[in-house]
Amino acid sequence: MFSEVMRTHRLRLAITQEELAAKAGLGIRTVRDIEAGRVGRPRQGTVRTLADAFALQGDERESFYLAALVGPCHSPAPYGDSG
Repeated sequence: MFSEVMRTHRLRLAITQEELAAKAGLGIRTVRDIEAGRVGRPRQGTVRTLADAFALQGDERESFYLAALVGPCHSPAPYGDSG
């Protein structure tokens, strides 16, 4: 889940959510909501900003992007599918 990936990178840098928000230029609520799993698929620009804040490159950056794209479930139901 992306929230866990994000938390892992933040803890690797030993920074708080507030420090990450400032470093990435994001609101603290955004960082908290993503880490809490309330945002399953963050905006692409947000993911890019976070990857930059974490100084991710190469395969590590690609894995970060992929984690954000997959979201909370691996095979979402099509829109309009009621069950």
